[in-house]
Amino acid sequence: MAGKKKLIIANWKMNPGKEKDALTLFVAVKEEAALRQNIQTVICPPFPFISVLKKNVSGRKCSIGAQNMHWEVNGAYTGEISSAMLLDYGIKYVLVGHSERRAFGETDEMVNKKLLAALRRGMSPVLLVGETERDSAGAFFNVVRDQITRAFEGAPRHLLKNIVLVYEPVWAISSHAALPCSPENILEMHIFIKKVLNDLLGSVAAGRLPILYGGSVNPENAGGIIAESGVTGFVVGNASLDTRKFARILEIADKMKPLAL
Repeated sequence: MAGKKKLIIANWKMNPGKEKDALTLFVAVKEEAALRQNIQTVICPPFPFISVLKKNVSGRKCSIGAQNMHWEVNGAYTGEISSAMLLDYGIKYVLVGHSERRAFGETDEMVNKKLLAALRRGMSPVLLVGETERDSAGAFFNVVRDQITRAFEGAPRHLLKNIVLVYEPVWAISSHAALPCSPENILEMHIFIKKVLNDLLGSVAAGRLPILYGGSVNPENAGGIIAESGVTGFVVGNASLDTRKFARILEIADKMKPLAL
């Protein structure tokens, strides 16, 4: 992530259904992103739309990322996308370990292989970690610590600065959320994640890694999350498909100063 800019990543998931709608949405978002001085915006569309959207990138404030990739460069992996294919389109950011991929059966070992492959190919893996539920005994902290530790295993130290880490509490995702994740919850986990990173990497290397939040981010909660939890950006799902909502999130994030930790 360049400089001190906040990083806002839009994960379109399996939306929209048509290329023309994807292009219309991207052009509108690109125009909004161009207005922001303190934001780097990354759009992660479905794979079939990467080519046409990449051709419409102008400037550096709004770029294209990928939702997933395989750890092998090529081979007999039906339905998969390789780093070589993504790099051919100039893709830098790739989501790794999203909760929906984990729900499909993606293991910590697979997440680790993808993260290592992305780093070694000069990409920036966006590592998502988070618990499925919270318990009164605090075991969810161990879940997040183990996800980070296993994902980082074997990572070349000189490439660690390219990792983006995202706290994504599954229980707070809008599609099945009973309660939102409060800024206090996020701050608590942010502090914990920093401790885990310090233990793994040392304070200097750990300090270089941006920590974002993902989980039902919307215009109503974006400002409070940045101001009260210290995260330096978001991964936005549903709200990124609505130009007005996403533009408002960009505007809020552009103006807000993160809580210093």
